[in-house]
Amino acid sequence: MNEYYSENDAAIKKRLSVKGVIIPLFLLFALIPFTLITGASVLFVYSFEFDERRNCTYETDSTIVDYVTETDYDDNSVSYQYYPVYSYGYGENEYKAKGTQSLPKKKYEIGERTSVFVNPDNSEEFFDKNYSLMRAENNPFVIIFYIFSGLLIVDIVVIIWYNRTYKEKAVSHNDYY
Repeated sequence: MNEYYSENDAAIKKRLSVKGVIIPLFLLFALIPFTLITGASVLFVYSFEFDERRNCTYETDSTIVDYVTETDYDDNSVSYQYYPVYSYGYGENEYKAKGTQSLPKKKYEIGERTSVFVNPDNSEEFFDKNYSLMRAENNPFVIIFYIFSGLLIVDIVVIIWYNRTYKEKAVSHNDYY
């Protein structure tokens, strides 16, 4: 054996090299694809709301006056989507309109007040930011995206820490790589 290389050094090198392969492989084959897929899903959902968000700039108070319920029948189940009906004023006129976004639960009570953003060029077009699909509580893809993004950041930090630790141990044991 080399005078600078002991059995203890070999055990350290072997242990570090196994972890050095598993962590990057986990990053490559698990976290990155899932983060990209959920990120694409979030952007897809955001694209539905983009025009409404961009065009609706005037904020006004509104009242929830009703719900329109849509029923979806699948093979063995029934699901419901609820669209709130808003009453709001813009300029000299009062408007009553069904929301463009639906959720599987009613977010508001009838008679509850909230604010909406109205398009000044088309006062019948409006947007309720509380009913947005980009809010984490309204869309599971947003929550999943946040989780995978957090895991990806943690994994990158662990890899950086691991590589620095490995280099320090290699240098301290005169192991030239």
